[in-house]
Amino acid sequence: MPYITISGMSKEKVCEIGEDLINIVSEEAQVAKEKIRVFYDPKLEVSEGKIVDDKILIDIEWMPRPVQLREKVANKFFEYFEKFNYKNIKIYFQDINKDYYYMK
Repeated sequence: MPYITISGMSKEKVCEIGEDLINIVSEEAQVAKEKIRVFYDPKLEVSEGKIVDDKILIDIEWMPRPVQLREKVANKFFEYFEKFNYKNIKIYFQDINKDYYYMK
C-alpha cells in the first residue's frame, strides 16, 4: 500500500510512467517500492454530453498520513505531469480504514 489509480490517459501511458510514480511515492512517503501498486482505470468524465479528454484523475488510497505528506506527494505529482504538458490534473487522497482492510 499505497494504491495509485490513474484515469484520463491511455493504459500504455500509465504503464510507461508507473515506475516513476512508484518512485515518487516511495521517496516522499518513505514507503518500500514493492508495497506500492499502480492501477489503470478507463473511467472518463462526461460534461455537457462530451467526454472531457484533457483531465488526469489520480486517486491515491493509503493508510492515514499527515496532510503535509499528502501535499508533498501531490506537488511532486503535479511537477511530474507538467513535464509532459498535462495541465488539468486532479489528485484525490483517500485514507484506508485499517479496520476494513483484509489481506491473505
